[in-house]
Amino acid sequence: MFLNNNGKPVSLLDIVVYPQGYIVDRSFRFNKTENEILRKTIRFNVNSSPTSNLVEGFLKNNKKSSNHNRTNSSSQKKKSSKSKNDLNTTNDYNEKYVCSNLNEVASSISNVNAYTKEVSFKYKNMNSPNERVFYLFFYDDPYMISLNEIWRIFVHHVQR
Repeated sequence: MFLNNNGKPVSLLDIVVYPQGYIVDRSFRFNKTENEILRKTIRFNVNSSPTSNLVEGFLKNNKKSSNHNRTNSSSQKKKSSKSKNDLNTTNDYNEKYVCSNLNEVASSISNVNAYTKEVSFKYKNMNSPNERVFYLFFYDDPYMISLNEIWRIFVHHVQR
């Protein structure tokens, strides 16, 4: 509710949010010995991967407009983010990282050359026989409104 100088209501804004379910687009499984750091880099050939458009858009400035339609992902320029609850990190390309647990996962996306992009992440393993799961969320826009793709990453802890 917005009030004027006299305290009388001027306008009323009613927002209704409908949560949507999500579909995991890719799953990765990694095995690592307990109490070690898992460092992984997933590389993409720009011409062969559907995610390459997403990474390509992530590395560009967001001054160009894009169509925010999940079903038309091959023609869009993508922006990227990572997991759920932190909104603080930005860089020169207006990219945002969002992590469900900042103590466990660190991630970055880089441009290797004109034909190759890579997503890197680092995770400290716990004691076995636990299994941990985290998610990487990729968005179409810098405001994290239009979700494009979700990756689920399993890390299995094995004993030495």
